[in-house]
Amino acid sequence: MWTPFKELQSVVDAVLAKPAPGALTQLKQVLRKHKQNFITLLKNPPKNAESRETLRKGISECIHLPGMGYQILSKELVDEAIIISDMFDLNEILAIDLLCTAQQQLLFHPGLNRGLVAILLYYDGRKALVSALRSLVHVRKGFSWAGNYPPEIVDYITLYTNKLMEDGVLLKILDLLECLDLSKELELLHHNRALGGPKHQHQVVEQFQEIRQALADIIFLWTAQTGLPKDPTFKLINHLKSCKIQDEVSGGIDGVNLALEMALLCALDLSLLHRMEDGAELVRNLPLLSDTSFIPALVRELSQCVKPWECSGLQATTQLAWALALTTLRLSPSNLYTDRSVLEEDEMVVETAIDLKVFDFLHTVFLENKTIYKEQFYLQRLHTLITDFLVLMPTKVKELRTRGDETARTVQVYAHEGLEPPASLTHHFEHLLLTVERFYRDNPLGLELALDFWCPTDTTKHSTIYLYGIPSKLGNDQLPTHISLQAGNNQLPTHISLQAAVVTILRLLRERTHLCNWNVESGVVLFKFVRMAGEMLPPTLFVPYLKMLRSLASSPQCSRYAFNMLKENSSNNLSYYNNLRQELPPSTDTVYRHRVYPRGITPQEIQGLQAVLGVTRTVAEYDDCAQVALCENPHWNALNILLGLVSCSVPIPLKAELLLTLAALARSPSTAATLWHSLEASQILTTVPSISSYQPRGVQTELEEIESRNEEFPLTRALLHLMDVLTNLPVPRLLGAGSRTPGFDPYLQFIMNSVFLRFNTRTYKNPGEKWEVANGCLKLLVKFVTQYEPHLEDFVGKQVELQGGGLTQVNPPSGFHLMIALNSKSELIRLVLYIIHEGCQLLDSYSSFPAKEMLESCTLLCLQLIQKALNLQQRFLSLLSGAGSNLLLTGLSKLLLDINPRSGQPDNLLNITK
Repeated sequence: MWTPFKELQSVVDAVLAKPAPGALTQLKQVLRKHKQNFITLLKNPPKNAESRETLRKGISECIHLPGMGYQILSKELVDEAIIISDMFDLNEILAIDLLCTAQQQLLFHPGLNRGLVAILLYYDGRKALVSALRSLVHVRKGFSWAGNYPPEIVDYITLYTNKLMEDGVLLKILDLLECLDLSKELELLHHNRALGGPKHQHQVVEQFQEIRQALADIIFLWTAQTGLPKDPTFKLINHLKSCKIQDEVSGGIDGVNLALEMALLCALDLSLLHRMEDGAELVRNLPLLSDTSFIPALVRELSQCVKPWECSGLQATTQLAWALALTTLRLSPSNLYTDRSVLEEDEMVVETAIDLKVFDFLHTVFLENKTIYKEQFYLQRLHTLITDFLVLMPTKVKELRTRGDETARTVQVYAHEGLEPPASLTHHFEHLLLTVERFYRDNPLGLELALDFWCPTDTTKHSTIYLYGIPSKLGNDQLPTHISLQAGNNQLPTHISLQAAVVTILRLLRERTHLCNWNVESGVVLFKFVRMAGEMLPPTLFVPYLKMLRSLASSPQCSRYAFNMLKENSSNNLSYYNNLRQELPPSTDTVYRHRVYPRGITPQEIQGLQAVLGVTRTVAEYDDCAQVALCENPHWNALNILLGLVSCSVPIPLKAELLLTLAALARSPSTAATLWHSLEASQILTTVPSISSYQPRGVQTELEEIESRNEEFPLTRALLHLMDVLTNLPVPRLLGAGSRTPGFDPYLQFIMNSVFLRFNTRTYKNPGEKWEVANGCLKLLVKFVTQYEPHLEDFVGKQVELQGGGLTQVNPPSGFHLMIALNSKSELIRLVLYIIHEGCQLLDSYSSFPAKEMLESCTLLCLQLIQKALNLQQRFLSLLSGAGSNLLLTGLSKLLLDINPRSGQPDNLLNITK
């Protein structure tokens, strides 16, 4: 139950990772041996009365066990085997084998007994079997991807998995996904006392969830590569009909249902027609078209859906994909699908999907799963879904915009009357904009899919070159000459007549021309959507549009296009008065015409200003030229205006956005130097003590009086981020000269004394924000210690010459103050060790809690801080003794051996080791 399956997985992984001579023979042998295990996937050999009686005899006499010879068994071993056999309906002989293997593996599982290790091995073996099948399915020959594997191995695996499909393995997997229930499994284990401590429970849950995820991945990989046959497709639809995902704690869809829904979206995908040069031929081979009864059955199931699904969002997403498939077929050549009557229902299906709030579901639930942004083929399929809707159904998009404008006018009328707008108002266009925003916001794989929305006149960007059916990043000038006549899976044979060669070349040129025309046309439509969606925006759509624009600008090339578009349309686009206040600008007023304007900033206007700052920040972060242009344009005067607004009485969230925008603009040396001096002059963080009765409200005042009372700290986190960006470049040596002792000391004192040393004593509305504040401080402290090189002058003082003449004392580097605090019994070292101890306690509980990743980051930063301080300790203490200073330092290495006040034990090093 464990060893054979682990050997299977190791052989499959080894053959696929680095095929060696004879690898195919080895693979054939092991797959032939385990074919029955794949066909009866995860079905245990049932318990047997004869085998149980044999085990009981083994307590008093020798019995023969397969693979172990003649043995006399202890009563405890037999009792454990019977418990495992009853619990998992497993043959007693296999249960004994599992326990014997667990006995051998005890060394690798300290703190667990034999029975608990056997439970882990049982689930690990099942996971190995499913993972091996997943690896095989991933290597299958198809049209979505192709790995660097020997052709004979790919052909054999494709043939092998096809036979498994004929034996019903896909239907078996979908049955397993219905019956494998985590709560029932845990109840069974609890009832049989087969769960250990938190770590053991965590391992069991993790392995069980990985089994279900691997099963769902098999369905997705199969569908994305070769399509899904009719029977598994309808079984998948019936499975998704009964899924409930609204009860998820995270608010998003779980990974298993995500993979299954993505599989269904791929099963309904016909975008190959316009994505690949030989798309028509590939589509004909898909089960959706090759099976003549498939589409009529789907029409009855999805177009004429009578019984609603448990999750209306999944139903709406499926119907959106199905409507796009019908539209694609309707626009395709008539010889591709002859029964055109069933294709006229696409408008009705997409309207049903919109009424079920498909875009609301996508951006609030579906796209919140982070797995989407780590899987390339998830991203590509959803990108196709969104762009095809915008390109293939422009009239529907226009209709949604019209409804959005009507909703905005209704909201405005009710607002003028002081009434709440009706709850029945539709916000479909707003949700569409937010869906685009959420999907393109994250780009961890660097695919830059948002480029399809920009630069429609650049046809070379939209032309995709296909090498053996695989999209290539090569440009036209980089295309190797020996494959220049290959298109998709079409390839000129070595020996071919001249006439046939001419016909083939003409066909390839026609297909490539069609593909380029489609790419250019779709690019024009998408770019037009970006531009037209921002024209004459009502207040309710202003913020969603800017959020979408910011998301579409989240890459270097996209940010350049966004900056150019905004710069060209700055006179008539995104106007503050036209889009937010819905009134004429003040310049139109005269002395003969008086209008009453609101004095304050409404919450809607605050959101709009934050959205504008978000676009500015994103463009500046990704495009260096735009960042320089924003800072150096004298008409915009961005730095002074933004910093001046921070000094004004504006809401805390808006101040935070202002500081984050300043951080994005301060990445160049010249801008950073200017901003440092502006910070000193504005005194938003007080660095010069004053006895004046008037004190401007600085960041420290906001922290102590407003943020602490609100239990939210966006301004503090924004200032820490600004300090992080500014200190990436050398801090001006004479910062603050003329009004105080030059140096960074006041800022360091604020970071340490006002924020970091007190972060654990404050109350937080969002518990995870506590670790975000700590993380921002620790990043700075680690950076200061890393940049610090001890010198003798740090202990005796240093003077520098001023530009106007004369000398002035300067403060030592920030790393000097930190080394003193880390080598003495200070609050800093106490808090650093507390964070490490707290991290060990929380992580050892193996439970979920807010901002777990941020706590892990804080713990790592604390360890780095200690490591770097230990590296500097010897030299630092040597210079201290040589300078004749009166400082008395214990040394960090000795402080780590002290008693931990939280546990009463000298376990600081033990926590660090963990």
